[in-house]
Amino acid sequence: MYKVPNALNIIDDSNMKQIAAMTRRCQEMVSVNLTQAADDCSNIMGYIEDVAGDPLPYDNRIFGYDFDPIEAPVLGYFSEANPNATTLWTALHVETSPKVPKF
Repeated sequence: MYKVPNALNIIDDSNMKQIAAMTRRCQEMVSVNLTQAADDCSNIMGYIEDVAGDPLPYDNRIFGYDFDPIEAPVLGYFSEANPNATTLWTALHVETSPKVPKF
């Protein structure tokens, strides 16, 4: 639950002791009272959101205005940036095309 926020630097090592304590409480409560365990386990994510200022909703400002997540990998694969571009263009019979991109 905390690995993604930690990897994104939303939380840091100073928060990990508190999260570890909350995780232990969550795991212990599962065997005692399942209803209370649900609350305790969800409190971990609530703590992360409170500490980080709730940055977890998708924020599209991290992408450029012209970024297209569907088209970008395709364009990157068929572009000159691909180290195998010449072999790829030869296999597709477009190596002599004057177009940019090649096809």
